[in-house]
This record gives sequence, C-alpha cells and structure tokens, in this order.
Amino acid sequence: MADASQTELLGGLMRKCGSAYFLALVLLLTTICPIPAHAVLGDDVPALQYFPLLKGNVWMYEGPVAWTIVNSGEVRRKELTIRMEITETYRRGLVWLALFRGHPFDGAWYEAGGVPSRGAYLCVGYRVYELDEPRTADVLRRLQDPKDGLANLVSEDELVFDFPLLPGKRFGDTKQLAREDGRYQWLVLPVSPTVAARELLNDTLPGHIRLQFEEGIGITRYEYVHHGTVSESHLTLVAFTPRTLREAPLRLEQHSGEAKNRHKSSFF
Repeated sequence: MADASQTELLGGLMRKCGSAYFLALVLLLTTICPIPAHAVLGDDVPALQYFPLLKGNVWMYEGPVAWTIVNSGEVRRKELTIRMEITETYRRGLVWLALFRGHPFDGAWYEAGGVPSRGAYLCVGYRVYELDEPRTADVLRRLQDPKDGLANLVSEDELVFDFPLLPGKRFGDTKQLAREDGRYQWLVLPVSPTVAARELLNDTLPGHIRLQFEEGIGITRYEYVHHGTVSESHLTLVAFTPRTLREAPLRLEQHSGEAKNRHKSSFF
C-alpha cells in the first residue's frame, strides 16, 4: 500500500508526463523487477515473499533446446520461447495453491506442436512444492473438502524450494539427503556474497536440472540436460510481468458453491 508521499509523487509524474508515457514507464520498470508480495499478502505465507506466485504474473523464457526424434538418432535444435503464467490462486489456512500454465521444464523432451504443461506450486510456510496436473486436481479436491484435515497433503519428493536459499543447503526427499554423491536432492551452490541470485542443482543418474533463482522474481535461468539420449534446454528469463497484485486469492475455507464452480471453469 503506497503512503501519501508515494501517491503524491505518482500523481505528479502522471500530470507531468501524461498518462500514456507514465504507463509505458511503469511497464518498463516492471519488466524484470521484484515485487513485494508481503505488501498484499502479509507475512502468513512467507514463501511468497521470495517467489511471487500471484494470479496473472507471467514469466517469459527464451533459449536453445535440443531433442532426439523418437525412433531415430536424428537430433534437432531450435530457439524456443516459453511462457509461464499463474492462472489461478487458492487459499486455505496456511496453504497457498498457485495453478500455472507453461513451465521452463517444457523445453525438456521438446516436441513440435506440444501444449504447455499445467500444474501448480503449493506453498506452506517457507516451502514450495511443485505438483503435476493429476496431483494438482487431487490437492485442489482435498482443499475444497471441509472434512479433510489435509494430513499428508504433499510429499517431500515434490519439494522444489525451501527458503531462504542459503549456500550449501540441501533439501528434498529426506531418504536421499544422506547420499554421499549428493544426487536426487536439491543443493544450493556456493556463490559470491555480492550476487543476488542463487544457483540450485538437482543431479540424478538420468539427467540434471540447474537453475538460477532471484528473490522477488523467481526462476531466472533453467537448464535441463539428459545424460543419455540428447534432450536439453537452456532457458533464460527475458521478461517478468506482475499483473494483478490487487486481486485476492479464492479462499477455500469458505467452501462456497462459487469456489467449486470457479475451480471447474478455471483449470479443467
């Protein structure tokens, strides 16, 4: 919420520059700029202060991808643009569910004519879990059921962010955290203290994911490389557009008929 001095400053800029110029300036400044999620959500969903999973926010990624044609040794390459958008958000107690359309992982195992993936990020406290489409449907059904106490709602192998991302930190499936080779878990890599972004690695025998994350923006670089058959993508964030800071999430603790109807029309 802007204070009086900020409101007066913005009004002065609009009068001096004209509304069209002022709107263009705002769009330029928000192309890839962090947004203070706590300003509209409070501190009860702390993960959103790091990853602004708000309805209407859009991330645009570009970069080279390579893939192998099925039943062939032919490898093809192209420059790809991927758009990730938060299409809906839901809230029940301390649980925040943000549905997305499109994801940087769509560049892995790319196929021409493929449709953007659908899924969700689920936030509880400082943790963010990533759900595929079937799991999203199941979780949303449970969130809408007032008789469901939400025990075992998520699994540790779905954990993708555990904030704050301190260098050397490991998280993920607890069964894997003691591995001496460091595989099958997320590792926050060492970086210079002057660098704002954090580097994360999840290395497995079949392939690895390496990404860069910046607080208040989200994923700014995403790399997937398969260790066998050629399939890889190297995507970089080229634009971040926060769209609807003022729109509140649908609060599922109300369990209203409106909530159920909105769920049916927004995702499936």
